[in-house]
Amino acid sequence: MTTIKTMTSFSDFPAELKLYISEISEPRDSFSLAFTSKHTWQVCESIIRNHKVLHDKYGVICTDGAKHTFWDLLNDVLEKPHVANYVIKVQISSTRCTMYHPDNGYTRHAAIGFMESPPEDILQYLDAAQRSPFLRQPPRRKGWYFRADGDDLNRQIIEGAESPIIAIVLPLLRNLRELLYVSRGDDFWFMYALMQVGEAYKNNPSSDLPFQNLKGVTISEYAGLYCVDCKLSFILRLPALEWFKGSMIIVDKDDFQRAQTPTSNLKRLIFTNSNLDSETLGLLLSNIKNLKIFQYDYRAESETSCNAREMIAVLQRYCSHSLERLLLISEDEPGSHPVHLPSGFKCLKTLRCNFRDLVLRGDEHIDEGDNVADEQSDFKAEKDVDSSLAFDPNIFFPPSLEHLHIDVHDNSTLSKTDKFNMLDRLLASKKDALPNLEQVYVDVAHESAEQLAVFKAKAAERRIQFEPVQLEKTTRRHTPR
Repeated sequence: MTTIKTMTSFSDFPAELKLYISEISEPRDSFSLAFTSKHTWQVCESIIRNHKVLHDKYGVICTDGAKHTFWDLLNDVLEKPHVANYVIKVQISSTRCTMYHPDNGYTRHAAIGFMESPPEDILQYLDAAQRSPFLRQPPRRKGWYFRADGDDLNRQIIEGAESPIIAIVLPLLRNLRELLYVSRGDDFWFMYALMQVGEAYKNNPSSDLPFQNLKGVTISEYAGLYCVDCKLSFILRLPALEWFKGSMIIVDKDDFQRAQTPTSNLKRLIFTNSNLDSETLGLLLSNIKNLKIFQYDYRAESETSCNAREMIAVLQRYCSHSLERLLLISEDEPGSHPVHLPSGFKCLKTLRCNFRDLVLRGDEHIDEGDNVADEQSDFKAEKDVDSSLAFDPNIFFPPSLEHLHIDVHDNSTLSKTDKFNMLDRLLASKKDALPNLEQVYVDVAHESAEQLAVFKAKAAERRIQFEPVQLEKTTRRHTPR
């Protein structure tokens, strides 16, 4: 009788089969496979070394002032499609080997070669654009910011425009995990492709769609001359996206609906000088399951109609159960908007906001939705009284708070005495109201150095540091060439 040996584990597979599996696997899976045993490593070593060479070349794609980065990458991907699997991070900075064209935006720079691509490459690009389901000719829409004479996709590709090339290649990078994009005002095709991807997830989500592994996106405008039109459909529908950072962003509602059951896995939202009205912010937040970090910095002139008090109100409505870090930097006056106290956030650990967004003045009121005690009506700062009397840490903040930074506007009526009274109240609240407090900051750098030293010593006794809460940057600065 013939005995048939049963393979009970991967280690029993023949070397030829192990090698074949390693060859057809994704780079990450191939690495994991090789480390299962010494014998498997020996079998797969040549494949792993080849993976490493390709990973070193394509793992991080950065634009370069001396290379036609995306034309070169698209050429490689069209010739050998598997190289697209190695791209993990793409950084499209303001430094690129392009020059401005009045009809086509930024095009290939002629300094290192012809402005237009070689004819054989152009034919490949046109074919790739035609095959892309995300680059169909768009209808003209009100609110889209693009030149009327610059929306012909084929003509722009032929004449060397960069934006269509980026829009062709990005959806081909199936393992892309991080995307950083700095707009220079010619991003129509790039943003249009992203919107189409978002719509595809809405209509028929499947594992064949691009950006399945994309975890982080940063989109910003370089010179502060334009705003980038970004659609909610892209921000909210990517399954793996955990953080989005935007500078000079117009967040377009794009016919988006308020979600009854949130589906987005976003954890961090960071904006600078972007256009976020309260309705759009509500739509955005209603679709997110458990937002952990929200930062908005609009110290420069901004078109936004949503001030810090409004943002706190909208955030409490949708994120009171999950938000841990809230940083709102604003120089706008709160107007007639009511105060919504941060005590409504159940898990808040870090807070940075302006003093006037916490304290009532004149005939202002605390919104009834905050469910606060009637005694808070006494905490109003009149012009002729000590403003620090309006500040009560025992009521304003949740017991979970660990880090607190209170900005004071230059035109504030707070005196040196007011500021130190606030700090002393925070120290006193450590015992009962804020047991987790370990960092506080109010700008008193130009006040009494001796008084500040005394306060720091008292804070150290309670294990509280006196230092500012730092903001997370939305983009790095680049030097134009």
